[in-house]
Amino acid sequence: MELVLWCSPMTSLLRRPVSSLEFLLGEFRMNFSTVPMGTKISRSFHLSTTSLFTASSFTMHPSCARRVGPVVHVDSADSQQQAMDLAGKSDLVAIVANDWRIIPAENLVAKFQATKTQVFAFVGTVLEAEVMLTTLEVGVDGVILETGDPNEARALGRLSTSSSSTIELTEFVVSSVKPIGMGDRVCVDTCSLLGEKEGMMVGSSSQRMVLVLSEAAKSEYVPSRPFRVNAGTVSAYCMLPGGRTKYLAEQTMGSSALAVSADGTTREVVVGRSKIERRPLVLVEFSESSSGSNRTHGVILQNAETVRLASPDQAEGLSVTSMKPGDRILGSVDNSARHVGMKINESILET
Repeated sequence: MELVLWCSPMTSLLRRPVSSLEFLLGEFRMNFSTVPMGTKISRSFHLSTTSLFTASSFTMHPSCARRVGPVVHVDSADSQQQAMDLAGKSDLVAIVANDWRIIPAENLVAKFQATKTQVFAFVGTVLEAEVMLTTLEVGVDGVILETGDPNEARALGRLSTSSSSTIELTEFVVSSVKPIGMGDRVCVDTCSLLGEKEGMMVGSSSQRMVLVLSEAAKSEYVPSRPFRVNAGTVSAYCMLPGGRTKYLAEQTMGSSALAVSADGTTREVVVGRSKIERRPLVLVEFSESSSGSNRTHGVILQNAETVRLASPDQAEGLSVTSMKPGDRILGSVDNSARHVGMKINESILET
C-alpha cells in the first residue's frame, strides 16, 4: 500500500518543524463540502524542497495526487520490523497502529533518526497527535489526522503554535514596590524541571506581563523547587501556549502552561498541581522604559524572598523583597484585548 496525498475533505496533515507547517485542509476546511470537485482554490502554498505536497497551488481533484511512500500497519513485531527495514530506502514511511502505538513509535523514531526517511503517524485525535509528536522527546516527523470532526482539524492547527517558539521580551522600569496585605496566591508546580532563568509570564493585565522566575535558585533557608513558579494572585493572568491566557486560579493538574526563559525562548509544560494559599502580598508597579508613556502597570505577587522577576541587570533575577524603584525587569507587551483567553480587537482599559 502506498500513501497518496490529495485533497481529502477530512484529512489534515501536520509536519515538523512547525516553522514549515503545511495542511491538506488549512483555511479551506469549512469550504470543502460546498466546493465542487475540480474547483481550483486560489491559494499558494510556499513549501520547502522536502515537502510532501509540492504543487504551488492545489485543486480538489485526484489528479493532483502524488505517491510519497509506503503505509505500514504495525500490529506485530514482524510488521514493526517491516517498517524498520524501510529506513533509508524511502523518503517517508507512514505507520498505522491500532493497539500498541507509543512503543512502536518510539522504536521507529530511534531507528529512523539518523536516516533520510521521515516517519509519519496516522492519528484519530489531536491528543493522539500530541503524543506522537513528542515521542522520545523529538517525536515523529509528522502526523496525518483522520477525522470527521472539523473541530479536531482546527485543533491540529492550534497545535502548530504550541511547540517551542520565542516571544519578544521588553524592559520595564520599576516605579514602586508596596506591601498591600493578605490575599490568595497560586504556586504552579509543573511536571518539568525549570532553569533558574526560566519561569512564567504573569500580569494583572494581559497587556503587560512580567517574567516570574522559578524557584530553582538555591537558598540557605529553603530547598530549591525547580519545578515550581510562585506565580501570583488567583486573579492574575498567565500566558499559555498558542498565545492564549488564563487566570492563575484556573491552572489545574494536567493543564498546559508556558515556560519562558529570560532570552524569550518558550516551551510547553504540564501542570502537576497548583497550590492556592493565603499569603502576604506586594504590588510591583512598573512602566515601559522606551515608550515615553507615563502610564503605570502592575503585578501582585507574594511578598517573599523566593519570588524573583527576570532582570536584564542580574542573571539570578530580582527578589521582590529587595526590589526598588529604578530597577529594570523583563516582561511582554500585547495591546490586544482578551475574551476567555483569546485575543480580540476591542477597546479596553485595565487599571
